[in-house]
Amino acid sequence: MSEQRIRELSSQLVEKQLEQAHNHKNKSEVIQAVRLDQEIINLKREINNELDVIRGIKKMKVEYSE
Repeated sequence: MSEQRIRELSSQLVEKQLEQAHNHKNKSEVIQAVRLDQEIINLKREINNELDVIRGIKKMKVEYSE
């Protein structure tokens, strides 16, 4: 389940980064650029949280099997 969520979040992250690059290229409004920066930061945090969950699950499986 977490791997699927990471794929979804990563896809959103790429979309936001492409949009951000386009906006920077066109020198669009600063407010839009700041909003996208914040959304990208939030997506990266969510991805890291999901990865932490996966790492925790894998660590528990290794400890349990020992």
